This record gives sequence, structure tokens and C-alpha cells, in this order.
Amino acid sequence: MKKLFALLTLCIFLSNPLFSQKEFKKETIIDFQKSTQDSIFIQKHSDLPFSIENVDLGYGFDTSINQFHRDLLNGILGLVYGPYTSDTSIFYIKLISADTAYKARVGNIWINIKKGRDIALESANNILKDAQAGKDFDMLCKLYSDDKNKATNCDLGWTYNTNFVETFKTEITKHKKGEVYMAETSFGFHIIKSLENPYKERKSVNYVSLTHLKKR
Repeated sequence: MKKLFALLTLCIFLSNPLFSQKEFKKETIIDFQKSTQDSIFIQKHSDLPFSIENVDLGYGFDTSINQFHRDLLNGILGLVYGPYTSDTSIFYIKLISADTAYKARVGNIWINIKKGRDIALESANNILKDAQAGKDFDMLCKLYSDDKNKATNCDLGWTYNTNFVETFKTEITKHKKGEVYMAETSFGFHIIKSLENPYKERKSVNYVSLTHLKKR
């Protein structure tokens, strides 16, 4: 799988004169998209064996310059995309499934529950009232947050909601930019401010490939 992934990600979209350029017929690509038994179809038509490839789209993918990565991120499940050219092959991909998650950017004031739940809740409610009344969120964060990240103004940056614990990760998908609210987790109470509107993004994708190896 690692060898195939390395092969696919070397998409340079250039012709190499040392290799012959064998292309798939248009009818083959249409049949590939219509196929309900991809393993059998690929076994019959591809130079490489059937394999379901998974790509994590969160690491090192520059969608601004690479059409292969753009199609992985934005392509419609069930459709075929390509052709793509690497040093040694010409291939098409069929997107078969994807994992999606909300991306959000929030500020977080954390009140540690270790000081006692009642005390922590009272403190959190007071901070929440001040923040909702319009007091500066960053100032409140620096004054009251038990999180060491308060040195960076409590801005957690853009991240997937699945990176957080329950309650927090569901709550941040429900609110629009500028809203201030509270969530309780196993760590304590969180006064949260949505710094941008959350949106859903594809996190990873599974696909299969139809490949012609170039011949010298």
C-alpha cells in the first residue's frame, strides 16, 4: 500500500519520452464508474492489483497546485477522476467513501474542575455573563483561564471538532461567529467564543485505482 501511495502522490502531469503512453479507452472509464464490483473490474483491466487506498487529507496536501489532491478533497463519491500521470503510470481513481468532520476556530477559557465543581461552575457562570455582556474575551481569558494556552489569547486556531472531547466537540458546531457559550467536560467548564463560522470538510478519503504501467 505504501508503495502504491508513493506512486500516486508523485503526480507530475508530464510525459516521459522513455515510456510509451498507453491510455484507457473512454468506454473502459465509463464502465469503471458504472461498476458495482470494483475488485473484479480492476483485476481484469488494471496493471496493478485491487487495493483500497486511504489518504489523510490533513497532512501535507497542497490542493492549490495539485489536481489529484483537489479531486480527493472535493470529488463526488462514486465518480471517476483522472487521468493522472506519474513517472511510471497513468491512472484513474474512483472515490468510494470519505470521513468528514466539522472544522471550527474558537477561543476557550477553561475553568478546572479540580477546584470543586460548585466553585468552578460559579466562576464559569460569572465569566460567561461578562463575556456575553460584551467584555473583552481575550482579557477575561488572560485573567481567569486555567489553560496555559491563554498566552496566545485562547485562540485554538482552525481544527477539526473531532480533536476535542465530547460536549466540547459537539457544542462548537452549533454556534456562529461571535457567539459565546459554555460547555462542561470531564476537565471542567469551558467558556467558548466562536471566532469563525464552523464548516464541514472532508478529513480523509478511500479510493480505488485503475492503472496502466508505462512501458519502456
